[in-house]
Amino acid sequence: WYQRRVAITAGIPVKYSEFLDYILIPNGLVKDRTQKLAVDILSAEPLKECKQLVVLCVLKGGYKFCSELVDAMEQHISSSNIYLTIKVEFIRLKSYHNTESKGEVQVIGLSDLS
Repeated sequence: WYQRRVAITAGIPVKYSEFLDYILIPNGLVKDRTQKLAVDILSAEPLKECKQLVVLCVLKGGYKFCSELVDAMEQHISSSNIYLTIKVEFIRLKSYHNTESKGEVQVIGLSDLS
């Protein structure tokens, strides 16, 4: 089922999903989508009146994507007439103790945000 779901969300015809073990997405495609997402975020109507954007990065897995997204937003800001500063804050989410789930998500670092 997982392979079939990946095939559907990746735009691959379902009839080929049974033949797939995995899908490789080219780095250029990921970068292109990240740049488009940055432009979409900065073009959002609520940001038109803002002077600062706070980006909340979930460690550890989200760091690389967050870094690339912020870089793309900063490049777009510097090449357009947008006057906005970006501040990045970090949190960690924890739901496991050793190998067992505690059944609730603990947010670490949220109290440091101001």
